[in-house]
Amino acid sequence: GGAFGVVDTPQYRAMNPNGRVPVIEDDGFVLWESNAIVRYLMARHANGSAWYPEDIKARATADKWMDWTTSSLAGPFRNVFWGVLRTPAAQQDWSAINAAIKECEDLLSMANQALAAKPYLSGDEIGMANTLGPETWKRCAPHLTNAKAKSYELSHLRSNTMPQSP
Repeated sequence: GGAFGVVDTPQYRAMNPNGRVPVIEDDGFVLWESNAIVRYLMARHANGSAWYPEDIKARATADKWMDWTTSSLAGPFRNVFWGVLRTPAAQQDWSAINAAIKECEDLLSMANQALAAKPYLSGDEIGMANTLGPETWKRCAPHLTNAKAKSYELSHLRSNTMPQSP
């Protein structure tokens, strides 16, 4: 997407009419939406494992955290991401950005509470709940809250690289 324009091609839109990433094609089966893709891949390749347990309560725990990332965390995270990385420095509203950062921190404290009781959001073993959401925030947060980010330009998109967390 973005500078690469792939999401606007007719071929991509035929797979995902939303024109967004991600999308997968698996032996002719096309699927979009992150959580649906993770669940599909886990059911197909890791069914009965800690990644996709047979126990319905363990799987529901992972589902809860995956859906929490899209229903609760995604909105404020998006406001931080767009406010810092996709908005020119002269137009950035740091009052709104800092409010969104605070909201993300408050929400992530819920994940921290869960992690104080169990080593993973999925429970005692790493699983599909650990593939999205808080892990993404942890990778991106140092770049979003860094003072240098105020003048950050998306040069990494033009160079086809992403900055790495310290």
